Amino acid sequence: MDFDFKTSFDNILKQCELWAKSQAKLPKQMRTFEDSQKSKKTVASMIERKGEEKSKKSVKIVENKIVPNGKVEESPEADDDVIAANRAKLAQKLAAKT
Repeated sequence: MDFDFKTSFDNILKQCELWAKSQAKLPKQMRTFEDSQKSKKTVASMIERKGEEKSKKSVKIVENKIVPNGKVEESPEADDDVIAANRAKLAQKLAAKT
């Protein structure tokens, strides 16, 4: 069963290329405000003030050990360290606000 796919492939390829060209020529419709990312931001987050630096959020990555039976085992020392660090950050934030 030798079937020549080249002619079928060439026809389909030509149709696809013509369709892609016609799609590229169509005018692009603008997003509505509700669809945009700006509609999801608060006004306060978009205000820029002189002399104020944006705070960078640091993220700590805690790796969990994977046990072969499929359960995830977390180290208790890492949990205690993370909790202590989070409490220290919270205390700093509360002290800065008052």
